[in-house]
Amino acid sequence: MRARGRNSTLAHLGRVVVGALFLQLVVIGGGVASAAQPTSCPDPTPYQWMPPNGVGAAPAWITDPGLLAQLGNAKHLAGVDSPAALADMEHATAMSPSSDYKLQRLADRIHAPSAMPIDQACGASGAKRGSLWNQFQNHLVLSAAAAGDGITTWTSNGHLGAALNFINHQGQICTPQCQSDPNHVNYYCGPATVSEASTTENAAVSQATAASYMGTQPPPTGTTVTGITKGVQHFVGVPVKGWTFYAWVNEPWNPPYNYSQFWNDVYADIYNYAMPTVGDAVEVYGFYPNGTPYPHLAGHQITKADSPVYHIFMIGGFDSSDSTIYYTDSATSVWSTVPAFSWFDSNTMVVILGGRGYLW
Repeated sequence: MRARGRNSTLAHLGRVVVGALFLQLVVIGGGVASAAQPTSCPDPTPYQWMPPNGVGAAPAWITDPGLLAQLGNAKHLAGVDSPAALADMEHATAMSPSSDYKLQRLADRIHAPSAMPIDQACGASGAKRGSLWNQFQNHLVLSAAAAGDGITTWTSNGHLGAALNFINHQGQICTPQCQSDPNHVNYYCGPATVSEASTTENAAVSQATAASYMGTQPPPTGTTVTGITKGVQHFVGVPVKGWTFYAWVNEPWNPPYNYSQFWNDVYADIYNYAMPTVGDAVEVYGFYPNGTPYPHLAGHQITKADSPVYHIFMIGGFDSSDSTIYYTDSATSVWSTVPAFSWFDSNTMVVILGGRGYLW
C-alpha cells in the first residue's frame, strides 16, 4: 500500500502508444492454438482461486459515460493530476523503452497455448475450482521453489487463458515508521510487488532492498511512479531478460479509458514473454447516485480519511473467456478482507488504474 492521505503527491501524464505491430503480434500468438499440445496443470493455484461460476459480467457503469466522468472528477479532486504527479509520471515515461523497441524484442517470443480446457487440466490433478476463493494469505503456505517456471495455458469455452506458474505472494511489511504511526499506515506495496515479481521470476530480492533502491518513503510519498519503474526494470527486467524490459503506460484519470491496450499489454507480458505486469491503482472514497461504491480492488476498504489510496500490485494471468485478470495483492497485511489472489474484471481494473497506470 502506498502512502495514503489527501496530500499525496503522486500522479499523471504521458502515454506509451501501442501500434498496429503489437496487435499483429497478438493475432500471431493466438493463431498457433490448433498446433499446440495439451499441457498438465503444474500450478493449480489460479484455478483454485477462480470463482466456480466465474467473475460475472462487467458492471453496467463501465458503459455509462456520466458515471465514469463522475469517478474521474473524484480522482481529479483528490489530486491525481497535481504538478508533482505529472512530473513524476513524465519521468517514468522518459526512462521507459520505446514501444517500437519493446515490440521488436517481443516479436520472436511466441508461446503455443494448450488446447486442454482448464477444468480438464487442473481438475485431473485433484484441484477444485473456487476452493481457495474465500481463504486469505494467513491461511496459506505458498512456495517459491518452482519460481521462474514459465506459464500454464488453457482454453475456456474456446478462449485462451494463461498464468505465470507459482506466482509468489507476500504481505507488505510494516516498517518501524509504519509501526510508530498511530494508524499503522503501511506504504510498502511497491517494495512488496517488486519482491513478489522478482521471486516469481527466480531472481528474488527482499522488500527492504527494493525499497532502498526505489527511494520508498513514509507518507505522503511512498513509492513514486519513477521509483517503481526503476525497481521493476532493475530487479526483474534486467536479471531475467537482460534488458530493462518494462515500460510505463499512463492510464488517464478521466474517460475514455484504454481498455484494449491494457488487455493486449497484459497478454503480451504473460503469454509471449512469461513476465508479470505491474499495476498502479488509484482508489477514492465515494458512491455513485444509485449508492454503489466507487470501484476498488478485491477486499479493499477505502475510508473517507484514507482517500485517495495508491496501491501497486502484480498481475500474473488472464482468461479471455470472460475478460478477467489474475493478480496477487500484498495488502493482505493491511486488511484481513483482502484475498492473496483474485480474478477480476479487466475493464473495471483499467478504471481503477485511471490516474496512474501500469508497467508492462
